[in-house]
Amino acid sequence: MDRIKEIYYEYKNQILIGAIILLMFLILFLLFFISNDKQGTNDEYFSSSLSSNSSEITNTKVETNEVNESKDDNKIYVDIKGAVKSPGMYEVTSQMRLSDTIELADGFNKSADVKHVNLSKKLVDQEVIYIPIRGEIKGSPNDLNVTSNDTDNQQDSSNNKSDSTKVNLNSAEKSSLTTLNGIGDKKADQIIDFRKQNGPFNSVDDLKKVPGFGDKTVDNLREFVSV
Repeated sequence: MDRIKEIYYEYKNQILIGAIILLMFLILFLLFFISNDKQGTNDEYFSSSLSSNSSEITNTKVETNEVNESKDDNKIYVDIKGAVKSPGMYEVTSQMRLSDTIELADGFNKSADVKHVNLSKKLVDQEVIYIPIRGEIKGSPNDLNVTSNDTDNQQDSSNNKSDSTKVNLNSAEKSSLTTLNGIGDKKADQIIDFRKQNGPFNSVDDLKKVPGFGDKTVDNLREFVSV
């Protein structure tokens, strides 16, 4: 026991230094371990946050694309003909009504038979809408679907009207001629003067011989007149 005490007192300083060094190593080891544990937790949190943000961005893009596609799908095209001021094809939406398309076509012209038009009708893509002129459709307006040829049968019926429903260029009076789309008093007088001077029209195309009647005007009148 005395020998141990002698050794302790002889090497006391070295023992204290060694203990201090060992304690410092233990402290550094603990600090290193704690630091790595916190770093791992932060990495997991960062990875989780990054994944969550990426998912939110992806979902936002998908929702935006779906909204844009929905808007594009809602666009449709219809072709309006007959007694309107500006017939032609118009871009509309499936939520619009026939009245909206007529407004786009600058409204009815003076010869339109509005009592046979269903203004509340919903529109369909690639639909052909025909607005009849006065006197073209006989009877009461029981069937308001005459404004559209949604099927091939309706289109054939419109294109093959009997001559009795058309205005005869050789016998029609001025009042009948002015019911035609684009025919006013002046043009009606020109038609009457032409047949008086040159005899009856042999075909609808003979209208092109009348001053002021070009190809487009005759084509627009073709299905409404006869000879």
